[in-house]
This record gives sequence, structure tokens and C-alpha cells, in this order.
Amino acid sequence: MLSGVVASQGSQLRVIGVGGVFSADDVQSRLQAGAHHVQLATAPMLDPLVGIRIREQLPQSRSRTGTVKTSELAKNLQPLSK
Repeated sequence: MLSGVVASQGSQLRVIGVGGVFSADDVQSRLQAGAHHVQLATAPMLDPLVGIRIREQLPQSRSRTGTVKTSELAKNLQPLSK
């Protein structure tokens, strides 16, 4: 569904992948579908360290899929400013 929305709206639309994100593979799948960013919501409520674990797992996820460069992900993995 996400990739269909991105394809139909073109590059003008900035997309945030939301829902069911519990692992690095989930993050990777949202990015592959065209999301520019990925939001964690329920997972951190259940496991406050999930974001740290996902950051640590992302290099392994990328090596399996080979689709996203480390530098591209690293610049987007910054904490939100208050």
C-alpha cells in the first residue's frame, strides 16, 4: 500500500512509515516501500530500548537487503529536537 501511495503521488509527497514497526527489518521494509522516515509508536511503549536495538540491527538488515546506504540511514537517525 505504501509503495502505491508514493508512486501515485510522486516525489512531492513526504511519507512517514507508521504502524507495526518493531524491528530493523520493519524499518527497512518501510524505507524500501518509499517512506522518507519511519515512526515508532507502540513498540517503545512495550520496550523502551527498541529504538536503540533497531539502530544496532540496521547494518545487519541492510546487508541482507542491500538497498539503503549506511550514510543515508545515519543522517536520518537523529533524535527529535525538543
